[in-house]
Amino acid sequence: MARILLIDEENPARHSLRYTLQREGFDVVCTDDVAQVQTLIEQSQMELIILDITAAHLDGCQLARQLRQDADLPMLLLGPDGDYTDVVKGFQLGADDYMAKPFHPEELVMRVRSLLKRNRAVSCTKIHIGDFMIDKAMHEVQVEGHSLFLPLKEFQLLFTLAS
Repeated sequence: MARILLIDEENPARHSLRYTLQREGFDVVCTDDVAQVQTLIEQSQMELIILDITAAHLDGCQLARQLRQDADLPMLLLGPDGDYTDVVKGFQLGADDYMAKPFHPEELVMRVRSLLKRNRAVSCTKIHIGDFMIDKAMHEVQVEGHSLFLPLKEFQLLFTLAS
């Protein structure tokens, strides 16, 4: 079960988002306390951050910049109406994805799953498929226990295709 940090002010919309994500099997931790965010990330093994940059008492843009510098986690920004300048600004702040309000809850769930899937594929260092093993960290390929040597480009291509 993926742990998601939802940073938004206390309101009915936050409760709705939390309920939607929990219903889909995610463990959701909510906060509107900027001082608590870094502690939650470090101590609670978060896998994804959802940040509403329009929250009234948060400086969402500044917090997004800070989170991008401090945490290597996928970040989904929730922002205003979807004007392309807002979307571009969201990506410039370091977002991995951006959703304009209002949005359909099922779209949010699909985007969350996609971000988590991409992040897991990137952070994966070993792949096992039957008797076939690829270890990215050791630059090693084994088939039925026998090591194979592959040139760098072939190894990278094989790892990408296998992941």
